[in-house]
Amino acid sequence: MLSNRTQTVRTRHSSIVFRHKTPRWFIFLALCFAWWEYNNLFLKGGVLESSGANSWHATKIACWILRSNSTDDILRSDAIRKGWGKYCDNLEFIDNNTPGINAGWIEKYEDLSAKSFYAWHFMFDKYVHKLAPSKRADFILKADTDTYILGQNMRIFLSHLDPGTAYYMGKELLDQRGLPFVAGTAIILSSATLKLFATAQQGNSSLCSYNQFRLLKQAEDVALAQCLRTLGVYPHATWDKTGAERFMVLSPDTMRLGGEDGELPYWYKQFSMNIKKGPGCCSAEAVAFHYVTVTELQRNLAFHNSTWTWD
Repeated sequence: MLSNRTQTVRTRHSSIVFRHKTPRWFIFLALCFAWWEYNNLFLKGGVLESSGANSWHATKIACWILRSNSTDDILRSDAIRKGWGKYCDNLEFIDNNTPGINAGWIEKYEDLSAKSFYAWHFMFDKYVHKLAPSKRADFILKADTDTYILGQNMRIFLSHLDPGTAYYMGKELLDQRGLPFVAGTAIILSSATLKLFATAQQGNSSLCSYNQFRLLKQAEDVALAQCLRTLGVYPHATWDKTGAERFMVLSPDTMRLGGEDGELPYWYKQFSMNIKKGPGCCSAEAVAFHYVTVTELQRNLAFHNSTWTWD
């Protein structure tokens, strides 16, 4: 309760002192301003609004979506274009009809690695190599048609990173040999990493070659990790300061509640280094979820009680 003699309103950056003769309307306006300032400097609705992220609008992000020509993927592509795709400076849907791409693959699940190989090279040529420095993409995101990206969180997260540094980011898993890789549901490469990949030696014995990618069939994420390791690039830690995940390979509901048995999938618990479920599992600064429906792609996610739920 305010004193009769002195009334004080404290904000994060200032302390404003009002004497007892100060008009009440002025005090009311000062309180409104203090709330507005607090609300715009800190976390609001699960979206990071850090005052340190001054350049997030300037960060250039080119996104590509691995899709087929199926009716379902076309519908999903439309939902992404109208939804989170708006947070990408450039958006490409990659199939064998994509203009300008070398479609040296068969449009089937078993040839995903070959398709991914050509897609990464296509993105490098179009959005990094052939553009003036001021127009080049800083980061390149690869996602699936059932991936949901929280676009503003993505942009703010990337605005703190130097695209000239070799970053390889997403949900880190372990392969059958215990080696780390980023799950293909959402992979982000800095332009520096994409250049390393695209200009790597292409001899048949190179793990960055088309032949090596094609050998791994649908394991396009493992193929990329295998190549990048030879170039000295490993997954960059993307957990927030509490240890919660920013990138998820499961849906918001599964991360919150588990599957039908109330548990996370066996494969996830076997190959993920973080197997937390429920409150605290997923960062308030989350960037990606997976296994979402066409309808969910058009909905908003909100952060309530330390979990993400559909609005």
